[in-house]
Amino acid sequence: MKFCHDEPTVCRVGILCFLALFLLTSFCGKTEKSDNWMNHVFFEGKDLFFQTVTSALDRHPDRGQLSDTEIAKIRALDKQFPRTYGLLINVYCQKEEPIFRTLLEHGTEKSRNRFRTQFLELAEFSARNFVRSLFLPGLHPDFIRNVQPRFKGKDRVDLILLSMGYFARLDEPETEMFANVLSPEFDKQWGLDAANFRRAHRLSKGKGARIAIIDSGIDTAHSIFKTTPFGEHFALVGRDGPPWCSGTPAVDWGWHGTIVSSIVARYSPEAQITLYKGMDADTMNDAPYPLILAHFMAACIYKAVHDGNDIINISAGLGRDFPYVKDACQYAYDNNVLIVTASPYYLGKYLGNNYSFPGSYDSTISVTGIERNEDGGYGYWPIAAPEVTTTVGAPCAPFVAYPTYMEEQDDYAPGISCATPIVASAVALAVSEFPRTGTEKPGEYFEAIKKLLTDTSKPEACGFQGFTPECGYGLIDAEQMVIRARQLQREGKTPRGQE
Repeated sequence: MKFCHDEPTVCRVGILCFLALFLLTSFCGKTEKSDNWMNHVFFEGKDLFFQTVTSALDRHPDRGQLSDTEIAKIRALDKQFPRTYGLLINVYCQKEEPIFRTLLEHGTEKSRNRFRTQFLELAEFSARNFVRSLFLPGLHPDFIRNVQPRFKGKDRVDLILLSMGYFARLDEPETEMFANVLSPEFDKQWGLDAANFRRAHRLSKGKGARIAIIDSGIDTAHSIFKTTPFGEHFALVGRDGPPWCSGTPAVDWGWHGTIVSSIVARYSPEAQITLYKGMDADTMNDAPYPLILAHFMAACIYKAVHDGNDIINISAGLGRDFPYVKDACQYAYDNNVLIVTASPYYLGKYLGNNYSFPGSYDSTISVTGIERNEDGGYGYWPIAAPEVTTTVGAPCAPFVAYPTYMEEQDDYAPGISCATPIVASAVALAVSEFPRTGTEKPGEYFEAIKKLLTDTSKPEACGFQGFTPECGYGLIDAEQMVIRARQLQREGKTPRGQE
């Protein structure tokens, strides 16, 4: 998974809420007692995980691709890298959260036995995916390993561990809330005018809409977030131990998540933001073997849907089509949660990345960047790639915030990563005025909001007529989108009623 900021150069860039308070009190941090059965299941799963890794490796038809050193390292995984199990079981538990919650709510011996059976199956599934990841490279893995200094001298096992955040920085910096001076450029930036957000804000600022941002973390101490309504942030990176007791801060050492969140905070200032840390934008970025990294993205999608978010922003892209990610996007679509994500860069196309996932799925909204021309108009940004699955375009260089504990200064930042949350913000303004009722059929609300988005976008603002691979349906118009959403709400229209 690659975060899409500053291309074409190489980028820098409750988990199981099914437990009620009495379960947390009963099971976390206790010694082994009869009422601590869930922790017993967790450690039973740990033994099974490492056993399955070894047996799956022995049976794998491509085992001969690994060096003797790599094989020895995998066989000693439980001793050299014991956190592997805890990190992965926390990833794969996200999809199954509703099932586990239901089983716990029943509280019977039968439901406990079923919980144990399914949890152990998940431990085996986690182990098999770890082994699979060793033999499923991304596009041009050798090229990526050569251009990224942090990959030099690393074998496949090291690369997989990097991709799952095993070495991610997790310490929390010392911060003072809202101590930094807020730059006036946040209000002067040209994107607010280009996409008609200033006029849109007279009608709506996104109140009531809930946006999940899957990214590298967030610095909530930055002054841009002083009035931002936040949800309960969630960090999957570094989350180890029993899922029902684990926790880790969503600190942003990679700065990409703070950038993206600051755009949403300015463009839809009353929408709720919840950060889902699915990457650290440092050790995990540009993974040559990306399967597990892709599964982090999928796990955050499942979690964000289960938490009741309306919109999911993913300012990142994958060069391969991973079924686990596609299924997660379809799950969001079926639950009428709108995934807004990035269209590809030209550099990616040049390297053979003809598609950018999840943006190429029909279940998502794909965003490209629109640049401001010297004459004051707007047009196709040639760093972005023409792509037939692109939905719309948005200003590519907003003014953004960096974490206050890092050296970077707030500044204008070009990137499709930065155009994507602008579209997510426009969607939030519309969702605020025309919210889903919960009675829609799978995908109906998604299609209704997408239609609002495409019908109100302006290809002529980019120098095109109609749909084009360069700019999709054109430059978004937040004001017109809000006006149309208000009309639908006043008329009592349902998504089905628009057809």
